[in-house]
Amino acid sequence: KYETEIHNYFTSDEIGLPEKININLEKSMDLRYGENPHQKAAFYIESNKFPNWTQHHGKELSYNNFTDMESAYLITQEFDSPACSIIKHANPCGFGIDENLKNAYLRAVSADPISYFGGIIGFNKMVDEEVANELIKPFLECIIAPSFSPKAMKVLQNKKNLRLISVNDDNNGITSMKSVAGGYLLQDKDFNSYDFNDLT
Repeated sequence: KYETEIHNYFTSDEIGLPEKININLEKSMDLRYGENPHQKAAFYIESNKFPNWTQHHGKELSYNNFTDMESAYLITQEFDSPACSIIKHANPCGFGIDENLKNAYLRAVSADPISYFGGIIGFNKMVDEEVANELIKPFLECIIAPSFSPKAMKVLQNKKNLRLISVNDDNNGITSMKSVAGGYLLQDKDFNSYDFNDLT
């Protein structure tokens, strides 16, 4: 752990991606199971760091919840206007954008009003009571958003198992890593914003 801190300090000014990566991970929580029920799984974070999210309500998170939550939330972060993304079994099945969050959610649902059942809902704005009253109508696994108003939280907590997750972007990092067959992939996160008029 000590050597990793020293290494990371002296390589932090490198241009481009580092030649070597040292990470020190600690188990944050055991998960009920992995992608399938016969697989063991756990969530790990870097030593001396905290998750960039908080669970406010609902049963424990599963392996699939983590992957779907990230997709649902990051898709909405591409937009300034209120946006909603719905992920079901690793696949986007709905997306909506509007001037208010409730309509963005309803548009996302209208994209596939059957497949979103039991899905993960992501928002890029605070969930208020009006949106919460829509969210308690169907069966949903999880809602992830920057924050929830106190009234929205009260409404949503009527669903015993519904997971409510808020995100703190201050600890989101600038690179992403993924394991693949025989190794790992590291890349810069996509922070670019595009003007459609400039695309060819």
